[in-house]
Amino acid sequence: MKKIKRQDIFNAYIKLYGMPYTIERAELLLRELQEGLREIWGYFRDRKVGPPYMVQQPEPESYYKNRIIPMYEHDRRDFVRIVYTLFPYILLELFRSVGQEDFPDKIFYESEQLTGPPVSWARRYHTILKLIPQTRIPLLVASAFELYQEIQDLYPLSVSNEE
Repeated sequence: MKKIKRQDIFNAYIKLYGMPYTIERAELLLRELQEGLREIWGYFRDRKVGPPYMVQQPEPESYYKNRIIPMYEHDRRDFVRIVYTLFPYILLELFRSVGQEDFPDKIFYESEQLTGPPVSWARRYHTILKLIPQTRIPLLVASAFELYQEIQDLYPLSVSNEE
């Protein structure tokens, strides 16, 4: 970001993921992710739906050892970003596995209606979201909106029926 003179994007990224506060709690994120993957892996594999790597591999240990741990050890900022990206991605896959194509309006309420490992995954996601102090939430929302606006300005969506 320094090279292209866009330190503001890096700063927004840092704000979005609640850093450095979340980096200080990376060990908790690591534990929640590892335990969550162990719980949810078989759910997808048994149903033959969900992320392909979960459907195809019999257990999460090699994925965790080869993908997650190296990132955790190399750069905790990337690790935090991946954790906060992976949890909603898998939660969406859980909703899709029961026939819902998008997130419901009340994600955590609706996830309680699921059974077994999906409920546990949603609770873990709720736990890691609590790591971001409530006082930072307005800043996170503002940062996300600024990045979203910049993307919209660079790549406007066509609303024409002709296209």
